[in-house]
Amino acid sequence: MSYFYSSIKLVENTKRQKEKIEKRKEEDKRKKEEKRKKDKPKLIITGILLVVLFLFLGVMSFFEDDESKEVDTKNQTEEKRDTDKLAKEEEREKREVDKLVKEKERENEVIKSIYDDAVGELAYDIFKDLDKEGFEAEFIHATSRQDFTTVVQFESDSEDEETYIPWVITELNSFDSDEKYASFYINTEENMDADTKNLKNEKKLTDKLSPSFAWGAVSMYGKHEFPYGFKLKVSKMLAEEAIDEKTWFLKTNCHIKNSSGVWNENAICEAEVTGTNEAPNVISFNVYNPGKP
Repeated sequence: MSYFYSSIKLVENTKRQKEKIEKRKEEDKRKKEEKRKKDKPKLIITGILLVVLFLFLGVMSFFEDDESKEVDTKNQTEEKRDTDKLAKEEEREKREVDKLVKEKERENEVIKSIYDDAVGELAYDIFKDLDKEGFEAEFIHATSRQDFTTVVQFESDSEDEETYIPWVITELNSFDSDEKYASFYINTEENMDADTKNLKNEKKLTDKLSPSFAWGAVSMYGKHEFPYGFKLKVSKMLAEEAIDEKTWFLKTNCHIKNSSGVWNENAICEAEVTGTNEAPNVISFNVYNPGKP
């Protein structure tokens, strides 16, 4: 009997325990629901704040990107402006250099034309034209090959009747635009006429009596005059000129030996020869030491 009651009591206790558990579950559920309801506004606010924060960050990023782009654009604009400015300066400098080069070329062309067209012109006029352009002019005597630059500068002015000598350019010698230098051969009309006449005389005389036959005649004549020894040094010839259409004037170094067998190697021989190749004739003969003709 006591066992039965004990069993009933156990069942009742178990039932009460289940009811407590269920009741506790219901209470926990109710508390969670209440807590959820309380937390819901906070979550909404938190979500809104997060959204606002993301929007703010996005806007800031946009403005930062926009500002960065603006700075980049500004820098690119300044760089392009500097590049364009530099390009313009280089182009201006190039144009100035090209202009100077063209001016120099034109100047050289003008001066070169003065040089190229100088033959037949008065040397003093060419000297003045070149001097005006900053060029140095050299004038060489066409016959003697001596420097006559000073003579042209101071004795060729037609306005100075006392010293005026009409030197004429007969031939071009050299031209250097870099060194600003030009050189010419000159002579006077009188000398050129004489030279022309001499050339005509020389041609006519050579046709009758060539210089080689004239020199041969002088050599034979010298050996007759100096039987102990006579040698012409034609390689050291000092003159071979046609005096006229009939006569050569010849002058050169010679060696002569006296009766004692001593050679004089410093003598000068002068002679005039006429005639023909078949019959040359020495009409004047003179041998002397330099300084004692």
